Amino acid sequence: LVMLAFSAFSLFAGSPDPVGVTTAMAFGFADLTWGDGIENMGGFTSVAYLGFIPEIETFPTRNSAPTTPTEAITLTGAFVMKPEKKFIEVYVTPGTFDASAENQGETDAKSFHIKGELFYPGTQADYLAFCRMINNNRAVLIGTNPNTGERYCWGEQHLPVTFKPKVTWGKGPADRRGATIEWECDSFSPAWIYSGALPLSPAPNAIKLRKL
Repeated sequence: LVMLAFSAFSLFAGSPDPVGVTTAMAFGFADLTWGDGIENMGGFTSVAYLGFIPEIETFPTRNSAPTTPTEAITLTGAFVMKPEKKFIEVYVTPGTFDASAENQGETDAKSFHIKGELFYPGTQADYLAFCRMINNNRAVLIGTNPNTGERYCWGEQHLPVTFKPKVTWGKGPADRRGATIEWECDSFSPAWIYSGALPLSPAPNAIKLRKL
């Protein structure tokens, strides 16, 4: 009876379309070429940008139906912060900001696990407090390609970046003093390209503006 009912439903509604599941990206593979004179320095610039998930009002989105390879990894829209909140700039000692995207998951369920670290010099009170605050916080992390100025974004509203800060004071005058911050997240892409504005000034408080 169940099979008869299913058959009748299929005749009425039409057979399920398995192709629809695999056509989210409406483009094919393209040639990947390389030429002389292309600059490809490793690493990132010495400034990282952090936006904390609870402070973000609106998130840029992934393109649900990309038609080009670029659209498949480019976020649409811009970050909008809650009143009086903003992204923060974090200085990074040159040569200490890195990222790697490793494949994870079983067949037909693969994704990427991205992890990296950055180093901030010094053990002043404000930075120790920063390490304490990010220890159990969730964020979006943005790094800049030194070759092109392109900004890579890691972390989303429900797939955030998390942190593991490690502070070292050193044993002698030549030892490095500061905090190594390990970070990680899960993602569908090795990185997202973000070309929207960076909200580096606090968003205005609408209630205060009305009072003025």
